[in-house]
Amino acid sequence: MASVPGPSVTPCHGIEKEKENFCRLCQLIMTICSDLFRDILSYYIKPTDLRSTLDKNSQKLQTLKCINSHQLDILYPASGNTQTKVEDMDMCLLYTLLRNVCKIKPHAKKWGNPPNQGDSSLGACIDRIRIMRNSIYGHLKTGSIEDVDFKNYWTDLKTNIVEIEKLLLVGNSYEQKVDKLMSCELSSNAKQYVEEFKQLQMRIDDVERSTKRKIASKKARIDGVARSTKRHIAVKKARVDALEKKQMSTTNDVKEHLQDMEHHMIYVFQGMVTAMEKKMEEKISSLEQKMEGKLTSMEQKMEEKFSKMNKKVEEALQRLVLLPFAILTHAFDTPVDEVLTLSNVRSGRLWMEWTDGLIQVDTDGNIIDKVNSNGPFCVTEDDALLYRSYACKDGEDVRCIKKKTSKETVPLFETEENENFGRFIVLILTVTSWY
Repeated sequence: MASVPGPSVTPCHGIEKEKENFCRLCQLIMTICSDLFRDILSYYIKPTDLRSTLDKNSQKLQTLKCINSHQLDILYPASGNTQTKVEDMDMCLLYTLLRNVCKIKPHAKKWGNPPNQGDSSLGACIDRIRIMRNSIYGHLKTGSIEDVDFKNYWTDLKTNIVEIEKLLLVGNSYEQKVDKLMSCELSSNAKQYVEEFKQLQMRIDDVERSTKRKIASKKARIDGVARSTKRHIAVKKARVDALEKKQMSTTNDVKEHLQDMEHHMIYVFQGMVTAMEKKMEEKISSLEQKMEGKLTSMEQKMEEKFSKMNKKVEEALQRLVLLPFAILTHAFDTPVDEVLTLSNVRSGRLWMEWTDGLIQVDTDGNIIDKVNSNGPFCVTEDDALLYRSYACKDGEDVRCIKKKTSKETVPLFETEENENFGRFIVLILTVTSWY
C-alpha cells in the first residue's frame, strides 16, 4: 500500500496554494482512499480466497460495461498460476468489485446514485468517496482548487473515511494518515500523484467512451432491426389487409349462399311437415274409428255379463233363507251373559256371539268350541260356520272370511276394512247352496 508522505527533506517550494490544494486531494484519493478500498475488499474476501472468488464471478464481471480490457487482464491474467493482488488494482476496479462481488448492502438510493444526507451506511460512504473523486477530476484542467472548495472536499472525504474505519477496521490509523497529509509539506514528487490521478481518470474516461460506443453501436443495431421490423410489419399488414378484404368478399358470398339454402330448406321442410300432418290426421282418424268399434263391442259384452250376474244374484236371493227369522225348535241354557247373536240349531248345537267372540254350546249350556271373531257370522246348511277374522299373508294380518267345519278352518277370500260383511254372508250361503 502507498504510504502517506510526511515532511520531506526536499520540500516542494514555489507551488501556488490552489495547486497545492489540488495535489493534496489527488494524493489523498490515490493513496489513502485507494488503500481504504483495498482493506474493505480484503475484509469481505480473504486474500487467499480472492482467486477462487474472482473465478466464480468471472461470467458476471466479464459482461460488465464498466470494466475495460486492462482491468480484465489484472483480474484474469494470461498465466493461470499468476496470483492476483489487490495492490495491482486501481480505485475504479476496486469500487467495481466492492459493488458487484462483496455483497455489500446498497444504500437507500442504490449504487451509483448520490446517497441521502445523513446516511452513514457502508454503501453510502463508498459511493460518496467515488462521487467526490469524480468531482475533483473536474478541476484537472486548471490543476487548482480554491481554499473553500478544498476544505469542503477534505472534510467530506475525512468524514466518510473515518465512518468506514469505525464500521470495519480497528483503531484510527486512517484518520491519523488524513490529518498527517493535511499538515505535512508536500514532497517534490507530489505532482506524481496528480499524474496518477490523471491516468486513473483517463482510464475511467476510456471505459465511459468505450461503453458509450458499445451502447451507440447496439442502439444502431436495434434501430436497424426496428426499421427492418417496421418494414416487415408494413408488408405483413398489407398482406393481412388484402386477406381481410378477400375474406370479407368470401364471407358475403357465403352468407348469400347460406341464405338461399335456408330459404330452400324452409320451403322443403314446410312441404314435408304439411304432408306429415295429413298422414297423421288420417292415421288418428283410422285409430279413432277402430277404438270406437272395440269400445262398443266391449260395452255390449260387459252389459251381457252384468245381466247374467244380476240374474244369478236375484235367483240366489230368492233361494236365501234369512237365518235371524228361523223358527224356534229348541231351548238352550247360555253359559255367558250379554249374548249378541244366535245361529240356527244344527245337531243339538248352537253358535252364539258375545263380547269376547263366538262360542258353540250344547243343549245343556256346555261350551263345545270357541272362535276369535268380532263380526257377524252364520251357519250353512251343512253345519259349517262362516265368520269374519284375520289371516296371515306375506308376514301381515289380512281381514278375510273364514269357513270352519268339524275337520278344518280355511280362509275363503279377503275383504276390505269397511266391507259390508252381511252381503258377503248372504252371497256365500247362496253360492254354497248351489253346489
